[in-house]
Amino acid sequence: MTRPDLQVVPFAELSSQQRRDFTPYSNWQATFEDGVLLGLTDPVYGSFVHVAIVKNGEIMFDKIDIQFAPAVFIAVMRTTPDGDLEFLTIREKRILLENSDGHLGRVVNSIPQGLIKPGESSERAALRETGEETGLSLEDVISLSQLATIYIDPANSSTAMPFYLMEVSYHAQQGSPVLEDSEAIETHPWKSWEEIVRTDFSGDLKAMGMMWLVYQQIIFPQASSTQY
Repeated sequence: MTRPDLQVVPFAELSSQQRRDFTPYSNWQATFEDGVLLGLTDPVYGSFVHVAIVKNGEIMFDKIDIQFAPAVFIAVMRTTPDGDLEFLTIREKRILLENSDGHLGRVVNSIPQGLIKPGESSERAALRETGEETGLSLEDVISLSQLATIYIDPANSSTAMPFYLMEVSYHAQQGSPVLEDSEAIETHPWKSWEEIVRTDFSGDLKAMGMMWLVYQQIIFPQASSTQY
């Protein structure tokens, strides 16, 4: 669903002047051979590969296979002295469109997340991204566990994304985030689970999915065990 104040316009319908003036947010590179599109590649976010579905050597049909660049998603949690769980979320400005008038975007509630660098393990990426986006000292990390590996678009992509739960000390030191020029992120105060439930994550479905994993694997089992 598109925001009511934005239009989705195919580039084919833009004027030549609009296309010349526009600076793409993604640097897609198209590859053709023998007049056939082989794929689109972005050096950061991944690629769209034009694939053929073959049976007994005969091409039945074609489709686009999305090969996302692998990324990690992290829920950051701590336990209060009273034994209650609290979670750290962020607010991030997502740039949806860039034009001559500047950036148009939407601030969304989210969680620490980011691309895995070449040669980097998913665990190391989770630690790095959390430190960069929240300013938390990694010396205060108690545990890092993988809740799930999820295919963001299972019908069209074979790239699996790891979702981690990071537990930190209640007195964890928190400095200033270390952000890239393209990032606009601020950290929320720690929230109880009741506050998390009331938080609008509709702008980031991966954050919403993460909170469902946390409920399913952490909150619900804990609540069930205290009832008996």
